[in-house]
Amino acid sequence: MSKADLETPLDLSSLAGKGVLITGGASGLGAAMVKAFAKAGSYVTIADLQQELGEKYAAELTAEGYNVQFVHTDVTSWASQVKAFEIARLFCPTRTIDVVIPSAAVFSETFLDLTTPATGGQLPEPSTTVFDVNITGTYYTAKLAAHYFRPTPDF
Repeated sequence: MSKADLETPLDLSSLAGKGVLITGGASGLGAAMVKAFAKAGSYVTIADLQQELGEKYAAELTAEGYNVQFVHTDVTSWASQVKAFEIARLFCPTRTIDVVIPSAAVFSETFLDLTTPATGGQLPEPSTTVFDVNITGTYYTAKLAAHYFRPTPDF
């Protein structure tokens, strides 16, 4: 097995002109990926629930000359993601989505809540937000990506 060459910069020229959709792209790792794809010349759509942050970030990158747009998206909603994918497809001059990165994620309470008494009292129903965003949202993103990656999608 050969060692990875971490000294040579990656050649990102093949990403120029490509349509990219990144969920959770308004902050964190998603935002870093948005900038990297934008710098490579891609047409990047930020699909995120954080409207103010997403709009501001897209405006900053656009002002720097990059092709970036923001679409308010709730990844737990199929309809919201369908809308984001269609807007992303239309944003790219080739009318394609070539790269999809499901980066939207949330973190919540630990599975073992040590603040709730072990006996007595009613155990409160746990929140499913982590599951809804991290599992269902990612599943929806992957399902839509598979559709848009088809050689002859039905549009």
